[in-house]
Amino acid sequence: MVAPEEDLPEHERAYQSEAETTEDKDAEVKYENDDGVDWALVSRKRRLIERALADGSTVGLKMAAVEEGGLICDDYRRLVWPRIGGVNVYETSPRPSFADIEQHAYYQQVVLDVKRSLKRFPPSIAEGQRIALQDRLVFMIMRVLMKNPELHYYQGYHDICVTILLVLGEEVGFLLVDRLSCSNLRRFMDKTMAQTADMLEHIYPLIGHESPELRDFLDRAQVGIMFCLSWVITWFGHVLADYDTVVRLFDLFLASHPWM
Repeated sequence: MVAPEEDLPEHERAYQSEAETTEDKDAEVKYENDDGVDWALVSRKRRLIERALADGSTVGLKMAAVEEGGLICDDYRRLVWPRIGGVNVYETSPRPSFADIEQHAYYQQVVLDVKRSLKRFPPSIAEGQRIALQDRLVFMIMRVLMKNPELHYYQGYHDICVTILLVLGEEVGFLLVDRLSCSNLRRFMDKTMAQTADMLEHIYPLIGHESPELRDFLDRAQVGIMFCLSWVITWFGHVLADYDTVVRLFDLFLASHPWM
């Protein structure tokens, strides 16, 4: 199901080669087709991120992730997400066999959900590369579930995992997803959604703080709390089509309190 590391698809090999380019060339590649880029902001954020990376300042990296513009490009995200997510990129974890994966109770559901996730992959990549990435996504999810048998898969989990896979690749992506699944996402992975529902009840006080009129309208309409379920449990990955917007939100969520 999963290709060996030396057979990485071109999409992932491109990430590795990009990391070896100079900073100036990196900026050209990332922004050359975007006429709306605020170059002053990009320059300021680059200095802030690089200074925090050089100093080993997790606080500085989190500030950069939260502030306007976020981490500005995936090359920085590959360096910063593991750090602000508390991941040791040199950590290793056993890789289960395909035979063991196939026997897992959630395997078929994960495969079905990943097959339905076509819109989450860059439309420019070839079909063979997309299929390879989907295989890696299934494998990454199953590794987390098999390592943590107390966790229960939920529909929408793969929407978070695919974003992390596209940015970090399979191995580091697995480490970050594993950590998030035991922290930020833990309440969503209970056997029932009771804790998730309790968390969603906070949406009305938050809306009321920002817009009392909107809260009154929602109360009168009796829409309940489920309208925002997919926003929360997928970190907006399921409902937003624009990749740049999704990864910008991930910058914020990874750098913030787990309830953010």
